[in-house]
Amino acid sequence: MTYLVNSAVMPQGRYGLYSYRPATIYDLVAAIAGKHESFIGYQQTADMIARWCKCPAPRVSRELLPSLIGGDILFVVRLNYRIADPTTKGVPVSESISDWEIAKITYIGERFSREEI
Repeated sequence: MTYLVNSAVMPQGRYGLYSYRPATIYDLVAAIAGKHESFIGYQQTADMIARWCKCPAPRVSRELLPSLIGGDILFVVRLNYRIADPTTKGVPVSESISDWEIAKITYIGERFSREEI
C-alpha cells in the first residue's frame, strides 16, 4: 500500500527497517495516480500537493498510520525547515518546491521483535 504523510518521523509501534530516498514531484504524481491513502495532517499541504500534481487534494487526516507490512511505501511531503512560530502551524507557507522535502520511504519489515526494543 502507498501512504501520503507529512512527517518522516515514524509513530510509536512502527518499528523496523526502512529505506529512504529523495523523490521528485513526478514520483509523487505517479503515487497519487495509483491506489493510496492520505495521512496528510494539514490542509495547506494537501492543497499544495493538489496544485503541484494538478489533481484533487489528498484527504486530510489526523489518524495514525495503520500497521505497516513489508513493501509498504510512504511518500513524505514536508517543509525543509521548522516554522519559527509554532502557533502559526497550519497557515499557508512557501509554495516553492525547493522549500519542501519529497521522499519515498519503503518499509522493509521488522528487524527486531518487539521484546528486543
